[in-house]
Amino acid sequence: MLDRLASETLAALGRRGVGVSFALAGGGSTALSALAGCEGASAVLIAGRLAYSRKAAVELRGFDSAAGFCSAETALDLALAAHDSAVALDDRHRERRIGVGVASALATFPARAGRDRAHLAVVGDGSARGWRLELDAWPGDRGRQELLTGAAALLAAWRGGGCGPHEPMGPDGLAEALSCEEQDPAYWIERVVRGRIAWARRSPDGNWSGRGASPTAVLAGSFDPLHDGHLGLAAAAGVHLGKPVELELSLQNVDKDRLDLSEAGDRLAAVAGRAPLVIDSAATFVDKSAIFPGAVFVVGADTAVRIVDPKYYRGDAGAMQTGLDRIRANGCSFLVSGREIAGRYVGFDQLNLAVAPDLFAELPEGAFRLDISSTQIRARRSARRGGGGGA
Repeated sequence: MLDRLASETLAALGRRGVGVSFALAGGGSTALSALAGCEGASAVLIAGRLAYSRKAAVELRGFDSAAGFCSAETALDLALAAHDSAVALDDRHRERRIGVGVASALATFPARAGRDRAHLAVVGDGSARGWRLELDAWPGDRGRQELLTGAAALLAAWRGGGCGPHEPMGPDGLAEALSCEEQDPAYWIERVVRGRIAWARRSPDGNWSGRGASPTAVLAGSFDPLHDGHLGLAAAAGVHLGKPVELELSLQNVDKDRLDLSEAGDRLAAVAGRAPLVIDSAATFVDKSAIFPGAVFVVGADTAVRIVDPKYYRGDAGAMQTGLDRIRANGCSFLVSGREIAGRYVGFDQLNLAVAPDLFAELPEGAFRLDISSTQIRARRSARRGGGGGA
């Protein structure tokens, strides 16, 4: 049964030109042996690494973590490492490279505490998915558990490679034991904060990814709170630019403390399902330009003024010019929307952007006009609370 699953998976991946790398901890080796036994395996199977001891798993993962050896977090880390390996070995077709990670706790002797299970993940150039495999129905039967874990790893490769809905048949019991695993935003927040990945993207359907093409048009903000003005500006800018604009939430801000996990989670929850969102730790537009080369940053007039104000470069005009030069060198620019500043509406033509006019372009007032800010919304909410909820 596993040989047929491996053969059909290999053929389907081959037809799509997809190459796969595996990083397996604690189990799943049957996937590698089954694939290696198929003709044409070298055209699809890029690499396969297997770890059993904790130290070996840490090496395979690339770093140690508080997350358990057998966890969804470890499976994702392994999948990311496998994807990086696949791309490093052949980066000509990175959009067709996937990494499969498996973190298993199978039956062993002497018996250990905890349930027999495996967590699996697959990472592509712009996607990440995860599953949980429950193995309690086969207590003590490591051979059967290993077979099922290997089969699940092959199915993860099939799904990650976009091979279609008509999946090959797996061993008896696999379908009932395998379930989708929701991705925890805290995982992606923690990886960004620790610098394991430069940025992560969440699509409106809730899927996360730490790989893929970086955004080409970005609306940065704290989104505290997210309001219709943000969404309207992103939509109008997208029409003007002819490409989608993604919201960007930096976990680190020049003027504010780093967002803690709870705050970041609240902001993410507010955006959920309403727009694509990227998170990062890039506090300044100079930093953002380095991780989003070629991007257009959509900003309000108030932000545009700060970008060319030496005060925001510690009073150093030379540092400001160097920063603007770096933004330019990274191929980035700004699309500026008019904004209410100090009680009056300020349009693009009223701004003094002479130090770097080539970096700024106007989003016409006819395309979008914003007369309220998150700061004003927070102030109104605070006033209502202080006034006992009156109008």
